[in-house]
Amino acid sequence: MSTSKASQIAMTDIKFSGETKSSPRVLGETVNETGENIDNEDVCFDNDAASETSTIIYEHEPFESFQYKVAQLASYIFPGSEVNIQRMKGGSFNRVVGITTTTGGKIKNNYKRRIRNGIQRLFRANSDQLNTKQYVARIPRCDDDDMEKDVATLEAIRGRFRFAVPQVTKCDLSANNILQNAYMIQPRIPGQTIKETWPTLNMKQKKSLAKRIIELSSEIATFTSSSAGTIAARDIQDGESSSIAISQFHVQNESPLSSPIESCLELLLRQCKRWSQYQMSSRRHCYQEIWVAYAKISKSLQARGFLEESFCFVHGDLLPHNLLIAIRDSSTVEVTGVVDWDSGYFGPRFMAYRAPYWLWLTDDDDEWVEGNVNMEPKTEEDREMKAVFDEVTSQDFKRLACSPEAILARRMFKILKDGMFDDWTLAEAYAVINDWETLYPEDNVKAEMQSNSSDEEDSSDEEIDEGPDVFDEENRGYLASLFG
Repeated sequence: MSTSKASQIAMTDIKFSGETKSSPRVLGETVNETGENIDNEDVCFDNDAASETSTIIYEHEPFESFQYKVAQLASYIFPGSEVNIQRMKGGSFNRVVGITTTTGGKIKNNYKRRIRNGIQRLFRANSDQLNTKQYVARIPRCDDDDMEKDVATLEAIRGRFRFAVPQVTKCDLSANNILQNAYMIQPRIPGQTIKETWPTLNMKQKKSLAKRIIELSSEIATFTSSSAGTIAARDIQDGESSSIAISQFHVQNESPLSSPIESCLELLLRQCKRWSQYQMSSRRHCYQEIWVAYAKISKSLQARGFLEESFCFVHGDLLPHNLLIAIRDSSTVEVTGVVDWDSGYFGPRFMAYRAPYWLWLTDDDDEWVEGNVNMEPKTEEDREMKAVFDEVTSQDFKRLACSPEAILARRMFKILKDGMFDDWTLAEAYAVINDWETLYPEDNVKAEMQSNSSDEEDSSDEEIDEGPDVFDEENRGYLASLFG
């Protein structure tokens, strides 16, 4: 157990919805993904089934006991405040807990608290005697190292866009605290997710929202860098891109590169080289034919004008559950905030300019698949939403979002960025090559791939494991010259 101040606070000093830890039942509020109250005033958290998923899958401490540790931590961070804890739906990477703090008035029981909350919702205002604030605590499910990068990313994007992004109130990257884990506490951003609100909007509101969503990608892409990679957790000064350190995309068992990557073509070719080296050095089967073909496709993308020198910031997950909105009137909806920047990075423009095709592909099987961006909408409403996209986007946006070359480039880049570690990704890697061959047979991508594969079959396992000597050279132009 930690010896920090937070861990020394007595449990009995923490009030939680009018009760203390000695109570067998703890009453509280349930909230949705953005922290909006759900009208269920007598929710009891003593049912283990409610936290079964995170407890079993991630081997977490059950919420029934974990909530008291969060309450202790919050009481230390917000001294003099009454603390209320809410169960929230977490994500794949973070456990999420809601925190509400109240100062300036003592509420003795849960009945009076509900009356107070009802009055606040009616009048949308706090008196001078009562100040209520809402926060979320994010606790990494597995790897604490990513939280340091997340904090750096949020710091780097702060104040750059017209919409709100999460800020950091308090962060501890160590396990030396009452939670015995890294954590981040952030103010909640007002608004509801599009996923929750979309069915309630009229057509004018949906069109208004669609225009703003389409603008988001271009707005985020205005944040540029001369290097590719993720924002490093060091040397952030004044929010200027020139002072933001960039970390290369991670490849297992590899030392940092000696020089930054300064063009999109160089990035793609270097990733081919890095994954080839990794597969050979780790004594895995090296799918050299894939990296050969991908290098060829990269050169073709360059020749056809899809690659540029600089890199745009990419959110990586601009989907309905990460976009917060507010209804202004019967015809206007605004985006109030964008959350979940964990996947953000600087990458090629074709990764930044993705079409929000989930606006007009409403079938669950269609809206998440990259290749379906050019499918014809099925309903009149969907066709109207697609027409909004066609009307407000530039030709350059459409080319980067919807052209077959850009679609294949995105599918390829995901593999070049993250690697191949399962059968599905391996099959997708080959599918990209087949689709490019269909699109541009004159590039002879499969012919070179088959030639390289035959060369590997004629080699011994020892030769494949060691790899050719040229892969040991620190020459960033190696693959470019090899496939020139």
